[in-house]
Amino acid sequence: MTLREHPLMSFRGLRSWPPALLGIDTNERLAGENGVLAHVLPDNRDKERIFLLVEHDKRSYVGLLKFDDPHFCHRIYEILKKNTNRSLREVGDLDLLIPG
Repeated sequence: MTLREHPLMSFRGLRSWPPALLGIDTNERLAGENGVLAHVLPDNRDKERIFLLVEHDKRSYVGLLKFDDPHFCHRIYEILKKNTNRSLREVGDLDLLIPG
């Protein structure tokens, strides 16, 4: 099952992927699986959130992934860390071997 299709890739019934992205300098929204995953940061205060930095067309965007399951969030964080410098489409295509 791909990352984008995994049933735990959600928060309160809403899909977490693709992430909503907002331009750092422009407040411009970037939709879909556009851009390259540049950096991943855990939220040290909330174990159910991950921050993403995405590059697209020489601009930087920040995104947030939220989850209902903190254990699954940590597993996704580890996977994303290993897949920086890949397009969001490639990341979404990753085959997850994590039980649902």
